[in-house]
Amino acid sequence: MLSLAPALPEGWHLSVADATELPFADDSFDVVTASYLLHLLSVEDRRRAIEEIGRVLRPAGRVGTITVAPPRGLLSAALTAPVRIAARRSPGRLAGLRSMDPAPELAAAGLPELARRRTVRGYPSLCLVAGREPGRSS
Repeated sequence: MLSLAPALPEGWHLSVADATELPFADDSFDVVTASYLLHLLSVEDRRRAIEEIGRVLRPAGRVGTITVAPPRGLLSAALTAPVRIAARRSPGRLAGLRSMDPAPELAAAGLPELARRRTVRGYPSLCLVAGREPGRSS
């Protein structure tokens, strides 16, 4: 993906890092994003990644996540159940179809939900913004 990135504004750079051990100082960023990542991690790795996000996020910073959208209603849940079950069990390509709402895990790490939006165009996704209130740390 890095090879496909366009030119960046001066002073910006891209880094490759393990989300469970970010190579950045505490309180380094105003905004952290995790796009189509959290639902791919094991429960333990996801907990560690969210802790790391909280660690590198400045007070009053924000985290934006995008995950595969969980079904909303009973009919959608019933119709997508076979795919969701296969995705949950899959260590391979189907793992990318796992749906999740990261809000409870973010809140448990001291990053309460501030806004959410579901998208249905293209890949049904849940876009969530979380963060601390100004003056509060985790």
